Amino acid sequence: HENQLQFENEKADLKIKQVKRTFSLILGLVVFLLLASYLFFLKNKKNRQQRNLLLEEIRLLKNQNLSVVTNDEKFELNREKLDSYIRKSLNETDWLILQVLLANPTAMNKEISEKVNLSIDGVGSSLRRMYDYFDIHDTKYKKVALLHKVIKVSEFKLQIDLN
Repeated sequence: HENQLQFENEKADLKIKQVKRTFSLILGLVVFLLLASYLFFLKNKKNRQQRNLLLEEIRLLKNQNLSVVTNDEKFELNREKLDSYIRKSLNETDWLILQVLLANPTAMNKEISEKVNLSIDGVGSSLRRMYDYFDIHDTKYKKVALLHKVIKVSEFKLQIDLN
């Protein structure tokens, strides 16, 4: 009876240790998930703020150009400045996509493809090419950043070092 009692006590202790391990593992997982979701929320909030700042600056740049440069009611991109900035000529597809983005900076690739009569893959390829041309990297809102850069290039006279 003494051996059986000792065996049952060891078995109970082992079961308690197992429950404690399981509980600590679940608690650790819950803490990890809460921390990960909080960090995701903060990053998402930062990205939204960045996008909103870019959109606001685009709006201000358009309005500033309208009042200073043109008498029209519509801001237009300067293709010559863009071509000289990237040191090559934008093809017609890229130019049309930039025009669509100028009208609607948050347009999805599907909307752009419908307006320029191009496949969604073609739009994506053209956008990737322009991201490379204009050095747009490491941002969640690449189309907005691209448009921001294009408007700035069109707005100012850029002096390019040809060395």
